[in-house]
Amino acid sequence: MGGRAVLCIGATALLLALSSGYVAAQSSDGPGTEWVLPQEHRLFLNGVPGDATIDREWPMVTGLPEGDIEFDKTSSVLPTTLFDIYSEPLEGPVGLSGNITVELFASLSTQSDACRLSNILPGSPLGSTTTFYVSLVMGSYTILDQAPTQTLVMDESFAAPHLFTVEVQDVNVSMGPGDTIGLQVSVQHECAQTGHVYWGTFDAHSGIVIEGDVLNPSIFKTVDLNRIVRIEFDPSSPWGQSDYATQTVDIVGPYEDWSDMVHSFYDEDLRVDHFEDPHGSSVGESNASLRTWSLSDPLDPGRYMIDVCIQLSDRPYAEQCEAYAVLRFQVHPDEEPLMNSLIAAVLIPLIMLGGVIAGIRHALLPMPVYGLLLVLIIATTAPAYSLGHIDHSPVRSESHPPSFTLLSHSGGSHSLDSLLEDHDALVMGVFAPGSPNAATQYADFSLAMNLAEKDIAFVQIATSPDLLAIDVDEHAAYVNESWPILLDTASQDAGRSLPSGPSDAVIILDSNGFVAHWSPRSMSSTEILDSVSGNDALGNAFSFAKLPFSLIFLPLLVMALPRSSSVRDPVEGEFPGTGALLSVSLASMGFALWFAPLCLLIGIFGQKIWIPVSIGMGISAMFMGSRILSRGMVEPIDRLSRSIFSRLPQSYKSWTSSEEVSDDVHMGIWAALLVTIAEPTLVAQGVLSSTNIAIFGPLVGFVTLVAFCIMGGGIVVVCRLIVSILGRLAQIIGPMSVRIRIRTWGAGIIAIGLWWTVRDTLLILSTSM
Repeated sequence: MGGRAVLCIGATALLLALSSGYVAAQSSDGPGTEWVLPQEHRLFLNGVPGDATIDREWPMVTGLPEGDIEFDKTSSVLPTTLFDIYSEPLEGPVGLSGNITVELFASLSTQSDACRLSNILPGSPLGSTTTFYVSLVMGSYTILDQAPTQTLVMDESFAAPHLFTVEVQDVNVSMGPGDTIGLQVSVQHECAQTGHVYWGTFDAHSGIVIEGDVLNPSIFKTVDLNRIVRIEFDPSSPWGQSDYATQTVDIVGPYEDWSDMVHSFYDEDLRVDHFEDPHGSSVGESNASLRTWSLSDPLDPGRYMIDVCIQLSDRPYAEQCEAYAVLRFQVHPDEEPLMNSLIAAVLIPLIMLGGVIAGIRHALLPMPVYGLLLVLIIATTAPAYSLGHIDHSPVRSESHPPSFTLLSHSGGSHSLDSLLEDHDALVMGVFAPGSPNAATQYADFSLAMNLAEKDIAFVQIATSPDLLAIDVDEHAAYVNESWPILLDTASQDAGRSLPSGPSDAVIILDSNGFVAHWSPRSMSSTEILDSVSGNDALGNAFSFAKLPFSLIFLPLLVMALPRSSSVRDPVEGEFPGTGALLSVSLASMGFALWFAPLCLLIGIFGQKIWIPVSIGMGISAMFMGSRILSRGMVEPIDRLSRSIFSRLPQSYKSWTSSEEVSDDVHMGIWAALLVTIAEPTLVAQGVLSSTNIAIFGPLVGFVTLVAFCIMGGGIVVVCRLIVSILGRLAQIIGPMSVRIRIRTWGAGIIAIGLWWTVRDTLLILSTSM
């Protein structure tokens, strides 16, 4: 007996649970979406008689009913027609499979027992009953045809109206956009007291109750390469998206276990963000309007839940969510490159170490020399690590995005070069369709455009894996051709090549196509103008001045050890700094040998050839390293150095030697090589930005290059001065290690050049596919 009771209770609980809502995709053992939707949907009579309609809005009025049709004692055996009301055309398709009930609220004019007392013979002229007859049409289907409700004897007023119902079971109909729902009601009223049928109040909400699956909402999420989450909600309903009155969206996590993700049950400390009103809208399949939200900050890798609570228009007073969704998803760590820069920081020193070990077979050097070589090898890890990753996908360039050509929303196409042409700067806004940052960028760009003193070009780029032109229609109308709106490719090549990746951001390029500044999401007009005005040679010079304090120049300290143990003291009447000035001049010349061709090529052909030129620099580094490894020098540079030495006045020759001149020029080139690794475009950007000055631009550009070269030569001399602190030790170990030290450094330069070339070759291949 007890077992049967438990079984009955369990069955009852199950039926109650099933009747409350429809649950889809309930599995909680992994990513997925779970929907809980009500199985009862209401349509209400609303409006005044003569202008009434059938809609989904639960009446909020209390007191006197908005709809009130009076009827008297029926004068014939046929029912009297009270109203014939239709809904607005449906906005979407719907298939109904279930029960349908029509509810009518009616009463007497005033509370009275007259009908009950005069009800002598119900159903005859001596009776005082009331019966309504209902006809219901849905699209082309007749659901009810003069179907009678229950028969009641009314004795209440509008304060406590009677409920009349008629139900039809197992309805199976389909309706499409444009179809309407019509409700016709007649009455057979036998009582002498006047009756009323009501609608339009919170309690007297005459209408239609539909059981079954009617709504078909969906929710999606995308996680971009920066781990920024974007949420899209499709409020699909046959009555339009206004059927979803309000919603709240919570992003919660990270979780350890999928099963812990339960609607409305979570620790507040885990809630990442909370949204209500949509941030924007986008267009989905079949031109459906989607509500969108975007997180401001990236999520940490882990498991997360999007918890959506929806208030439907036919039940706005529910205290709990009768329609909700739980979307479980995982944010993966950033994709690992083919070869991380950490590999370069280990591999390149190992190659240098291998060369040292191989040399032991031929001759064994004093232990201090091997200690010095170990210092050089360890010091090389800094520039090796700064080379960056080797990746199979487009590399986000922090300083020189490759040129691209994209279709414009208004027709035609624009290239990066054409946008930059004849402008002092280009401000690019990248956004995902429906993102609120698109409108924010528009406001910031408009204000900056009005305040700018320089000639600045503006453009916005829409990026999304499934981007369609229609997705940008609304924003394009908002911008009203103030600037071009470009459409990224399906693989988001343009977005991937920018410092921000394919995510909401603003990037500022100078007139030569180099990145001057960038910011996620948007950038204020003040920041835009400051970045454009601050983009000059002086700013690059200050940045260059900070480089010597980085670890990247550590190998130069080892290479700055003297070749000779002799010390040259100035004689009376000579300037004591003559030797240092010679070193600065010679090292500056070497610095110029590296950067002058680079600046000249970029100045003539533009930023679009930056990557080919960069590949050329990597190949040059490999060639230079191979000559240093095999000969201890680069022959053309050595011949140039000896020619310079032969032309020096005799008073200067006493301060140096042909070998030391060659060392200074080589050191200048190595300093330029390390500067390029640390800040690839710093010198070129500084020189070329100064050439934009009217009339004197080329002259100012040349002076700027000379200034950079002098600073590069100064780095070499500073390294020599630091090494001189070692005194006698430097004079002993320097000459002792000169050949093996140079050749070990040459092996490192070969490895650096190889990594450099492969990295940029993959970049140019990926951006051209």
